[in-house]
Amino acid sequence: NYVLEDINLYISGNLNLEELKKNFCRYNESIDIKNMEENIDKYNYYSLRIAIKELYNCLDDEQKMKIIVEKTNIRKKLKNNINTITNNFSMDSLRFNLAIKASILISIAVFIVDYFNIYEGKWVVYTLAVVLLPYAEESTKKSIDRAIGTILGAIALGIIYKLINGNLKLMIFIFMISLYLNISIRKYNIRCIFITMTAITAVKLIYPNTTIFTLLEYRVILILFASMSTVVITNLVFPYKINNDMKSTINSYINFNKEICNFISSEGIGDIEIEKAIVKNNYYWMRLNFINNKLKEENIEGILKKQNDFFTNISFSILLSGGIESEVKLVNKLYKELKETTYKDQSLYEFYKVFFNSRKSDLEKAIMISLYRIYLDMKEISSLRDSVIKE
Repeated sequence: NYVLEDINLYISGNLNLEELKKNFCRYNESIDIKNMEENIDKYNYYSLRIAIKELYNCLDDEQKMKIIVEKTNIRKKLKNNINTITNNFSMDSLRFNLAIKASILISIAVFIVDYFNIYEGKWVVYTLAVVLLPYAEESTKKSIDRAIGTILGAIALGIIYKLINGNLKLMIFIFMISLYLNISIRKYNIRCIFITMTAITAVKLIYPNTTIFTLLEYRVILILFASMSTVVITNLVFPYKINNDMKSTINSYINFNKEICNFISSEGIGDIEIEKAIVKNNYYWMRLNFINNKLKEENIEGILKKQNDFFTNISFSILLSGGIESEVKLVNKLYKELKETTYKDQSLYEFYKVFFNSRKSDLEKAIMISLYRIYLDMKEISSLRDSVIKE
């Protein structure tokens, strides 16, 4: 927090360069690592210490600063590629699936209503536009809520109309109350009751000669027809289930993790490849998070959290592999040495601990921490994936 606060003060002009560098030196030397307990805080401190050293060196190295600027420009150029990926046309995509369902259902409904001049047929079109959602489960639930709410609203308004005997002033009052509740109530299944009451009373007030019970009959029939059509189309003709999308996204995400793990032992990663990996990770994370906002699954939430940890650790290795030649060799050397060493009669943790303590520099220790964390993160993400898919 202190480091980020100082950087913020420097950017805002409240701290000069020399003061910033002095503070960095102070943070780097302020904690005695030997007296720190053997826990995650010690390992986090190694990572922070390396980051401070790198930033300190960049402040005095114009060439490194230019490289950072170039990487920023690369990311800006990649923005067009990102837009191309997100807007890419695919017949298997969620966007295409929703578009084809909406276009078929709504266009057919508009044609039938216009051709046969169906009384208040616009209610069918409005309902289709409202209940058609990306996932079949969502559309089904909203269609059922719409149908039940419409029936209850029609029954309630029919009883009220009988009791007030069609009194105009009371009808205006009912319209205003229904409109207020329609706007203020958040639960859709309850709102649908007052949506129906608002729609019927509005038509009755505009066209006093219409029979309210005829309106109620048409309203119920048309809404039921639109809701049933939506359920059939979304579940049988063009099904796109949220659970299938969730499983597919998680599997793609894990395959992507395996792909970027290969970067650790690479002979050098270009800036474009690094940026593309960041873009793909952000895409998968946001997509899975979008799905889980609807499912509210604890295990998926766990995957998202562990994925953040995993990518933080893998990014450290990727950046080193794409950096100075000596650092590339160091990462490759440690990675290969680790793979070739066997650990008999001891836990993996103890094996890594011995390997860690045998390293001489902070940089080597930081890399070892990252490699160990990457292994643990991959293992836990796979375990969470299995739990989610079994459910």
